[in-house]
Amino acid sequence: MHSINFEHVNCWGVITLQKPETLNALDLPMVLGIRSFLKKARDSSNISGIIIKSAVPTIFCAGGDIKAVYRWHTKNDVESLRTYVQEEYGLNADIQSFPKPVVAMMNGLTLGGGVGLSRYATYRIATTDAAAGMPEVKIAFFPDVGAGYFLNLLDKPVARFLALTGHVLKGSDLITTGYATHLISSDDSLNFLNNLTLVDPNKLEDSLSSSVTTPSTLSELAPIIECFNADSLITCVDSLKECDHPEAFRLYQEMLTFSPLALHVIWQYMNSTRGLSYASVLQIDLKLAAKMFNTSDFFEGIRTRLIDKKDKPSWRHESIHEVSDLEIEHYFNFARDDPWTR
Repeated sequence: MHSINFEHVNCWGVITLQKPETLNALDLPMVLGIRSFLKKARDSSNISGIIIKSAVPTIFCAGGDIKAVYRWHTKNDVESLRTYVQEEYGLNADIQSFPKPVVAMMNGLTLGGGVGLSRYATYRIATTDAAAGMPEVKIAFFPDVGAGYFLNLLDKPVARFLALTGHVLKGSDLITTGYATHLISSDDSLNFLNNLTLVDPNKLEDSLSSSVTTPSTLSELAPIIECFNADSLITCVDSLKECDHPEAFRLYQEMLTFSPLALHVIWQYMNSTRGLSYASVLQIDLKLAAKMFNTSDFFEGIRTRLIDKKDKPSWRHESIHEVSDLEIEHYFNFARDDPWTR
């Protein structure tokens, strides 16, 4: 079975992810294949809209092909790293600027690059078993694929909370944060999809509605989220430690296990990208990714979280107090023409 399937159903171009062994993680051939299909669909008079879906009931897309990134790093294959990131971000831009309606069917797990694949669709249909988030902080990376744009459409403390904790959203919270435009029952998803292909994409707005609502967990976390309204990362983390919400101390302890450098980079990234256009954020992402690929923490994060899955990561710094302002500035100094040069 191919990892991805392309078909023409009525007036729709349908893209189906079908690589369950990797949780539908987007490898380079998949990214290139989707970009090629979108280019043809853009110019085709027979295709009026795009549907992106998964053949795996519990997974939409778990992100990018991080294990391939690790392999390229161990071989010092900078060109493959660069190509992969450029193509993945290019795919996000293709969807964001696509001139015809795009529907993303978010069933199950939708993480990192999976959010990038769905977030720029015209209509983002989440099922009640969908779970979406940007967990890059856990491998000492930053929430990329334009997250500095779409997360910063939210209130500042909410945006920071999602970026710095990798918190996974479900149900109605997907609607309030813009991850999804509509929420439907997981039991209805197959019937919904079958009916969708019978609808004219240009008249889709009239036939879409959310069929269910769920309680908001974000509202329950309001005291925790307010801690992220601080004037510095250190103040934010200290506030979490003192917060009386029952989940606050657990989150504080979890953040202490993250890369101190990555936490500082993400804090600065969210500040630097707030108010910028999508295109501007994507350019920053490309340059910042190159810099992060040169950090030992990122590959230590991949090794311990995704490859060996045994050791505790050994980060470059012991705590967030050890990371200097000069170090942080380095990651946002893009004066060098080619940040991919090592």
